[in-house]
Amino acid sequence: MKFTRILLTILAMILITGCAGTGEETALTGSDTAQTQAETIPEAELPVRDLGGYEFGLLWPEPIAGNHFIRNELWVETENGEVINDSVFKRNLAVEEDYNIDITCETQTFSAIPATVSKMVAAGDNAYDAFCTQIAQISPVAMKGEMADFGDMTYWSEDMPWWNHASMDELSIGGKAFFGTGDIIYSDDFYVYHIMCNLKLIEDYDLENPYETVRSGRWTIDKMIEMASGVSEDLNNDSSYGWEDKYGITLVNSGTKALYYGSGLNVTGKDEKGMPYLTMYSEKTQSVLEKILEVYYTDNMTLNGNKNTATSLGLDHANTTEKCFNENRAVFLVTSLIAAERIRAAEVSMGLMPMPKYDDAQEDYICVLNDMTLVGVPINAPDLDRTSLILSAMSKNRFQPLPPRSLRWC
Repeated sequence: MKFTRILLTILAMILITGCAGTGEETALTGSDTAQTQAETIPEAELPVRDLGGYEFGLLWPEPIAGNHFIRNELWVETENGEVINDSVFKRNLAVEEDYNIDITCETQTFSAIPATVSKMVAAGDNAYDAFCTQIAQISPVAMKGEMADFGDMTYWSEDMPWWNHASMDELSIGGKAFFGTGDIIYSDDFYVYHIMCNLKLIEDYDLENPYETVRSGRWTIDKMIEMASGVSEDLNNDSSYGWEDKYGITLVNSGTKALYYGSGLNVTGKDEKGMPYLTMYSEKTQSVLEKILEVYYTDNMTLNGNKNTATSLGLDHANTTEKCFNENRAVFLVTSLIAAERIRAAEVSMGLMPMPKYDDAQEDYICVLNDMTLVGVPINAPDLDRTSLILSAMSKNRFQPLPPRSLRWC
């Protein structure tokens, strides 16, 4: 019964909660030889063709003012001096010139996109060649058989390293890859969960060097708890712990998912046919969940932004944890890499660490992706060769092709 209660509690956090309430995640691992192997794989050449001024239509979630997840990864209207924005603009311009096409983009809300694609497929409409959104919205479209399999596309193969084949394989169902990701987008780089450590507090409290702890393989959940214990202070002397106080750890609900997957566990595996099945029922799962509960519920060690939100300051849960970290009131911040942009502006002395392992025996540090966007192609796309050629060209032309992702940090 104890295991069942713990399981149900963490399942609620792992499968339901998240920073935006819409994100899903994919755990990726790699080895020290991944880059060397990638360099030996012959890279495919993409043909350059005149597509006669074809209008290549994209459907994209509309940006939400103030939201720290949404960026235009596939299309921007103009250059604005910001590095990534201008890179996307120049990438699209180069592809348009090479292939004599016009890349257009329309935006809708997250919730509207699945219905739009379904109506388009039912009507035999070809208004959009591809669409992009988070997996929580894109997966129901695939479940209804309304998305094309990348495996059926000419310009998607293992010798095209600008596609993230490791991630697409993890997300495949029954051997079919409905969800595209790779260099065409960058949320799979920015939304990697990790640990930010406050170097000032580590020095103030004479804690272990975080980088040496990682390199020696001793960076585990128990080590994080050990270093975080004894740091918290009730700064406002109100005999309770709220967002104004000092902590060893600060996170939001979705940080518990990152700890879970970082321990080497998954919720599902795949059988010989590539179909998912539950894998989480084990003694190790119980041990991991107990450690996560200790982090989650120890109020004098952990500030949970979802439980203690600085709403009086107009902050949301994620911004509350960042405020705590920026003001030197937290040793460890469990967050996604995108937060580094904002925290860097605060000029706090910080370091970056992977998610902790379950124990010293675990070989790899494993970091989970949260709220990444994915590319989908409607099942009734009139020309899969043309669509995959343009998507591959957009992916290859973003930056130099990257090797398969390796999230073993040290």
